[in-house]
Amino acid sequence: MLLTIKNDGGQSILLLEVIKQEDAEGWLYANVKFDYKNFSAKFTISLMLNDLYPFRDELIKLNSSLTGTANFSTIEQNVILKLTGDGLGHIKINGVLRHDSEYDLQLHFDFLSDQTFLPPLVKECNDIIDQHQSH
Repeated sequence: MLLTIKNDGGQSILLLEVIKQEDAEGWLYANVKFDYKNFSAKFTISLMLNDLYPFRDELIKLNSSLTGTANFSTIEQNVILKLTGDGLGHIKINGVLRHDSEYDLQLHFDFLSDQTFLPPLVKECNDIIDQHQSH
């Protein structure tokens, strides 16, 4: 299951691919892949399923109003995203990627996108939540 963050040209810039559930408490393993302007990075993180709920809810609001923000952060701060809508359909994406819990390797980035990638991103969040939440 993937979370895909795209730029305004439709290029996938950041992918979070959930590869397995670590335990019944909601810990997930995910591969992080970043590729933008000839720079790429790939590493694995642990995140909590609970990291996705507020992000999904904020994405739904951002998608309906195109204003405001949607924030995503893993509990260990390996991936931090802020999506900001300007009310006209433009979405600015700011983020930080950190490798390992020591934070000795960090990537700060920002790029522009548009509202067309929001509905698929909401669906991707819902798919991951549906697949991994405890029943």
